[in-house]
Amino acid sequence: MDQWLSPYRDVDLLAPAGIEEVLPPDPLREERTARAISKGYMITAAHPAASQAGARLLHEGGNAVDSVFAAQAILNLVMPQSSGFGGDGALIYWDEAAQRLYAYDGRGMAPLAVDRRIFLNPDGSERALDEVSNSGATILVPGLMSLLGHAHARHGEFPLEQVLGDAIFLSKNGFPLSPALHKEIRKTQVVERENSRSNPIKDALSRQLQIGSLIKNTEFASFLNVIAQCGYGAFYHGPMADSLVQTINHAPGIPGSMSKGDLASYQPKERNTICISYRGYRICGMGPPISGSLSVLQIMGMLEHHPIDKESPDSVAAVQMIAEAARLAIADHDLYVADMDYVDVPSGGLVESRYLAMRAQEFSLGPGPKGDARSGYPPGASNLRYGRQKALPPGTATQIVARDKMGNFALLTSGLETRFGSGHWVHGLPLNSALLGFSKHNTEHGVPVRNRIEPGKRPAASWAPVIVFDPQDRPILALGAAGDDQSALYVARVLVAVLDWGLSLQNAVSLPQFSYADGAIHLEVKSSLAELAVRLRNLGYTVRLQAKKTGLHGISLIQDRGLEGGVDPRGEGMAIGDQNLLKNLREAFELVVPKQNLTEQSKES
Repeated sequence: MDQWLSPYRDVDLLAPAGIEEVLPPDPLREERTARAISKGYMITAAHPAASQAGARLLHEGGNAVDSVFAAQAILNLVMPQSSGFGGDGALIYWDEAAQRLYAYDGRGMAPLAVDRRIFLNPDGSERALDEVSNSGATILVPGLMSLLGHAHARHGEFPLEQVLGDAIFLSKNGFPLSPALHKEIRKTQVVERENSRSNPIKDALSRQLQIGSLIKNTEFASFLNVIAQCGYGAFYHGPMADSLVQTINHAPGIPGSMSKGDLASYQPKERNTICISYRGYRICGMGPPISGSLSVLQIMGMLEHHPIDKESPDSVAAVQMIAEAARLAIADHDLYVADMDYVDVPSGGLVESRYLAMRAQEFSLGPGPKGDARSGYPPGASNLRYGRQKALPPGTATQIVARDKMGNFALLTSGLETRFGSGHWVHGLPLNSALLGFSKHNTEHGVPVRNRIEPGKRPAASWAPVIVFDPQDRPILALGAAGDDQSALYVARVLVAVLDWGLSLQNAVSLPQFSYADGAIHLEVKSSLAELAVRLRNLGYTVRLQAKKTGLHGISLIQDRGLEGGVDPRGEGMAIGDQNLLKNLREAFELVVPKQNLTEQSKES
């Protein structure tokens, strides 16, 4: 069975090429992304402080759900541009004792009084996207707090006071402003227009704080204290719900239509998991409306019928095969994927082996025009006519992966849809703009679009968390990405790099990146892949060069049955386990903010 051992190999057949040329200078990157190995537990998240908070709980015997809950609370503070409890999320949980895989959908829900024509002016012309995205009307019922509260009540080990303790401490006492958040504050104008008094980011902008300056969020501390004492339901009922409704429905611009009934009725939903076989492995993800996992499975299922295992990561053939699979998966996604409680979605048919084998024959590998692909007709597809959705600009999210001492895995993807969400804050947390996850048009050529706006519905999400099992059905790799519309391709390419090419997880995640969107292949600028541009154009592709940030995070098993973490070196993330557990949260911030900035700015603040 040696051919099945690639996830356990401690061998790097191919080192990442040219990635240092792509990344801006960061003297702390090497410390954050040094290969993280652990014997018992591990967590990887988008900021070292989040990873440290989660790892400390794992060290003390906590569960993987405790860990991702704690890490998410920290991210609400240090990365409010990407995620927070005013947003939504999805959670995949592997219960080692029960040998069962759970999938929880915490996607935002449209109010019952939602305006289905929100993207149109009264005269039928299209509204400016900013007018919608920065309004109260774009805010859906936040699902993340309910999702994590429900999962913690069912699977967690530690009390909420312990899980949320580090986040409460940092909220009260302050945390240093990181380079990434500093950059987002300076370039994101929505925080200037938002008028909430509970927005610490607006305060940081007005005070012109520098990297390393302390930011406090005392309203968030009060919020977390209430949750710790009263449970997650306090967010959806009573005074907190009153404040949330007031903020949404009286926001500047287009007001929202949220009711207390919308909040009180929200519940996370347990969804079916969807799996495929890939060269003897089993790859599993979550079903719609969490759509990225389904796209990963489609891409991998098509690639199994092509010799990508014989190619190298920086070859034209490898790029082309993955791009072709993504091109076809995108076509299927735009026609079929939506909230399964509202429309028929042939999710099983979309990953059926014979269907994927047929789609794999549609790869356009020779020279010639490469236009948009046609959607397929999978088994179980309805005879009813539907239109393809018109996608809006990709959103942003964060990915957390944890594995505890008991062998449980938790994969949490969470987001606000756009940077800082709608720009409106309450209780010290940013509120989402998740309505933008719906199709911009409700119909196409006179027929309905599956992912159209409807009361009580949840929009499709391109999040792509997956977990891989070996031939003995042991979980050996858990992986996800940052949540934009390229997450499925990024995740699939890492799976190929680990399962087919034998790379370690960190080297797989660190490879120069590319994506496929809007009928074009986007190669990472200044990387070794950029050298393929001319050859790909000669094959008929539109090729563009751009900066990349994948937000990939994962954990894999290696040869001696230890754990290895993988984090995107383009961000501030870090994997922490029992071999590199930090002494305290201050050490975590010192891995993001240079010590001289941390010391000087802390004194000034």
